[in-house]
Amino acid sequence: MAEKYKSVLELASLEWFRNQFFAFRPVDAIRNNLKLALKSLETCNDPIALTRIELAYAELDQREFHLQSKSKLISLLLDLDKNKIAIENIRDGNRLRIDPTEALQLCLKLKSCGLFEEAKKVFELSEPLDLDRQFVFD
Repeated sequence: MAEKYKSVLELASLEWFRNQFFAFRPVDAIRNNLKLALKSLETCNDPIALTRIELAYAELDQREFHLQSKSKLISLLLDLDKNKIAIENIRDGNRLRIDPTEALQLCLKLKSCGLFEEAKKVFELSEPLDLDRQFVFD
């Protein structure tokens, strides 16, 4: 069992996490990988791996901060016909990865790219149903 954790820590290099970011993988998905690597440290007492993971966290935070607008990045990805990557950055299953307001704005872009079903799905996930219900019942 310890060998599995050790192999996870060997894989968890700064370059590996950086390459995920450069491949436009959603930041929260990269963070989940970092959390798994941290969990592996519970079994393998490796201070060098801990330092590597902490540096990867810091770098990811800085890169995300300078990204500024996720919706602009997603729009560019759609323009470049990187639809699958763009959609992964919008949602993870039935959970939005971006602000609902930004997601609603991207619905038009998705529709103009011919992604009608995806536009519908994002719209449904972004729809402020709580406000609709509040006005109906009040």
